[in-house]
Amino acid sequence: MPDTNFVEPSSERTRFSRAKRLRDEAASVPRFPARFLEPPGFVWGSYTAPDGAKLRWGHLPAATPRAECVMVGGFSECIEKYFETTADLAARGLSVWCLDWRGQGGSERPRRWPTRPRPRRYDRDANDLALFTRTVPPTRRPRLLIAHSMGGAIALLCLRQSSGLFDAAILSAPMLGLRTGRLPRTVARCITGAARVSGLGLCFIPGAGRWRPDRIPSPEGSRISSDPERCRLQYGWFSARAQLRVDEPTFVEPRAHRRAARLLPDCTLVEFPDSKHEPFLERDPIRNRWLDAIDRFVTDRLASG
Repeated sequence: MPDTNFVEPSSERTRFSRAKRLRDEAASVPRFPARFLEPPGFVWGSYTAPDGAKLRWGHLPAATPRAECVMVGGFSECIEKYFETTADLAARGLSVWCLDWRGQGGSERPRRWPTRPRPRRYDRDANDLALFTRTVPPTRRPRLLIAHSMGGAIALLCLRQSSGLFDAAILSAPMLGLRTGRLPRTVARCITGAARVSGLGLCFIPGAGRWRPDRIPSPEGSRISSDPERCRLQYGWFSARAQLRVDEPTFVEPRAHRRAARLLPDCTLVEFPDSKHEPFLERDPIRNRWLDAIDRFVTDRLASG
């Protein structure tokens, strides 16, 4: 059974350390509107995986819950990025449990180059997700899994390996294929495979690089959102809290979603042609349609069951 921590022990040294951490965090909050900041009632915790890695989680209870929702983000993302979405889902009756993947957010990272993305071990990530779900959220209500981008790929593996753990799942732009531009995918696989064998697995792929504070996202140039505020959420948190930073990501191939929807059992594909990569961070007209679609899905698939 993994260790699960809700609060820290109440020793004098720990109280002083916790107070200092809270002061430091308060001083490093980005200047966002209140809806993008930590919502009232949000609880932080951590649990220890079987190999000793500490993973950070966050929880926002719903006033009148109808399901327990486990929410996981994509490559390089942190829980803070989804504060607004967490509050909106809780207002719709979902008690939300967020998890930071290894190597990003507030979860444990390698000591050397902590912001550098590492090759993912998806079986291990899927096991982390399953163990977290079995250990932390209560079991008295239906369980819903919401996963975005890379988290969607991990979620599919978890659903296959842990059948029955969740009652339903929503995958937002799951990473089932990567955009490689004009380079054929088979050639990209050969190049990346050779790079890893040669010991270059920690090098950046062409087009990616270190996180840079001078690269301020704009709604026109952003690949994740056309909203002028939400497209800068991760940039704002990375600027305010260096410990959350992860270097630049790649992006998914939408054609893979249509193929997966044809092959997966009991799967419905919902498309938003006017949305960029992250519908949770899009402009209100798009985002509200997405949240309404989630609401209908929960009502049809969980509340009726």
